Amino acid sequence: MVHLIRDTSSARFEPYSTPTDMLEAVQLVLVGHVVSVEAAVLKDEFDGQGAIVVGLEPEEVWKSSEKSASTTVTYYMFPRPKNIGVEEYRDGLESSNRVVIFADVSDVAFLEGGPPKDERTYETAWQGMFIEADGRLINVRESGEEGWPDIYSFEELRTAIEPSITQP
Repeated sequence: MVHLIRDTSSARFEPYSTPTDMLEAVQLVLVGHVVSVEAAVLKDEFDGQGAIVVGLEPEEVWKSSEKSASTTVTYYMFPRPKNIGVEEYRDGLESSNRVVIFADVSDVAFLEGGPPKDERTYETAWQGMFIEADGRLINVRESGEEGWPDIYSFEELRTAIEPSITQP
């Protein structure tokens, strides 16, 4: 799953120097387990870019400006080539998988699919999606170079950012 997401998206971005820098820059940092994986089509300049919308049931909220983030399903999205079906993503993001997202509220609009009406959608920082797979935590887009500790578990990620964690 991690390789599929890495191989099917690209962007120009300025990497965060450390996990703490990323935490300070985003609106939401959440640990949750996957409860839904749905295909969507974005309404954008291409009118038809594919996306995956993932619903997370929160387990821990490390940063949020809203109390509701700890009690409701939180939705985030990432790009998907339209020629790859949602089943591959569902298979890879099984409901038992835990995910950590470092994200901001998105202004994305959907032509098809998306979260339930009136629910916010978040987009992760480029380095801000960690998936539990094969017994360890994996940064989907790989961490930065210098300053990033080796992070292979939720505990190691929490320790790397703990002084900056803020609860709503």
